[in-house]
Amino acid sequence: MRFLPTFSDTSPFTYFTDPNAFRTSFDLLSFYDQASHLGSFLLNPARSPDEVVFRLSAGSVSLTDGQGNNLLPSFQMGSAPEKPTALIPSPLLTISLDLGPGTYLAFGPFVGTQGVRVLPSPDLARALAGGSLDPCKASNPSPCYLEAGGSFASGLSLALGFATPLPEVPGVGRVYLG
Repeated sequence: MRFLPTFSDTSPFTYFTDPNAFRTSFDLLSFYDQASHLGSFLLNPARSPDEVVFRLSAGSVSLTDGQGNNLLPSFQMGSAPEKPTALIPSPLLTISLDLGPGTYLAFGPFVGTQGVRVLPSPDLARALAGGSLDPCKASNPSPCYLEAGGSFASGLSLALGFATPLPEVPGVGRVYLG
């Protein structure tokens, strides 16, 4: 639902329906947050910082948000992309079939991200820690770079369920085995 053009902060389709609203309110981080939770409607998706401040001076380099909080060049969300997990997101559209008393089969397509990582090269990390980008300019090509990785999963989710009632338990009530 949040990809509909009425939600200008997460919908890329707003670009075609209202380019001005897209320019002023589309937020890539909000879009990514909703895209990574396709089975949910996010009431308050993550927001990008209003301001990113680069400060370059003769003796230092800093990257902060508008409130002065440091923005680190490395982060990771989810599992490491090179080690994807076997967790399968909920299907986008579930089709359930009743196979008889207490038995069902459900299936549906799923998509999702399993991890995103951005990591600076050791030379870039040392240069940022030292406050000067001069070591990055020392050679051509520069030894300073950011490495990024991610993983995406899609497929068909399949569920088979069975439940049968057991004799009633006094004080608890009806119990099912499944």
